[in-house]
Amino acid sequence: MTKLSSNLEGHEPGLAAVATGSHIDAIPYSGKYDGVVGVLGGIEAINVLKRSGFKPKRSLEVILFTSEEPTRFGISCLGSRLLAGSEALAKALKTMVDGQNVSFFDAARSAGYAKDQDDLSIAFLKKETYTAFVELHIEQGPILEEEGISIGIVTAIAAPASIKVEFEGNGGHAGAVLMPNRNDAGLAAAELALAVERHVLESRSVDSVGTVGILELHPGAINSIPSKSHLQIGANLAFYSCRISPMGMIFIPCYKGYSHKPEEFSSIDDISNGVKVLALTLAKFSLE
Repeated sequence: MTKLSSNLEGHEPGLAAVATGSHIDAIPYSGKYDGVVGVLGGIEAINVLKRSGFKPKRSLEVILFTSEEPTRFGISCLGSRLLAGSEALAKALKTMVDGQNVSFFDAARSAGYAKDQDDLSIAFLKKETYTAFVELHIEQGPILEEEGISIGIVTAIAAPASIKVEFEGNGGHAGAVLMPNRNDAGLAAAELALAVERHVLESRSVDSVGTVGILELHPGAINSIPSKSHLQIGANLAFYSCRISPMGMIFIPCYKGYSHKPEEFSSIDDISNGVKVLALTLAKFSLE
């Protein structure tokens, strides 16, 4: 995470600042609007205020995060969690390695980060650092576009939760072991995945969702009964930012609600509308 140089200093810089921003990382095979709209939109919103001659009382800052999505280490919202003062995460990162046995700090150094691996607490923010955090973001769903609404104001956020589950079976030859004699770890995983969907639908909660985003089978051969299976069940950045200060999100429409896929798209007009609302919001908060 980093602060950008497009900040606008207030005439009372000792007061808690107002922040905006988002993330620039993405999952594999995704689009180019998720997160980036909030970063570039935040920069432009503050630049617009600068060009207009606006003089804020509180300073305005843009924060950029580079590890909002789940990383190769299986951690999401890494930067915002550290800013929020997660001592447990800071401790865990010191010994964490990825699937190739590369440590978190070696990976961070190769990307130009992690200058001091002994004290990640230097990233922790004091609670009085910011008085508000506002994030501009694509909706990542179809409602705004379908309803013809140009701006959405977020009133609640889907709290993330994840579970890792592993099954162990007997495995064996797919053509020789008869069905009554099998202990198929792949089918156990499939049944759990379907149970997740069924449970969410039966809850009748319009906002509840459940996803099996990772499903791995071992040995992964067409003629071999899976002896092991691994799946991860997920039931967002600003979520952790609210531990630092009150926060809000401004949504803009995206094409057919597409996100986390290459077809992800938001029009220039929608982005421009979002930036205008963000600029006015930042200006209002900066005068309080």
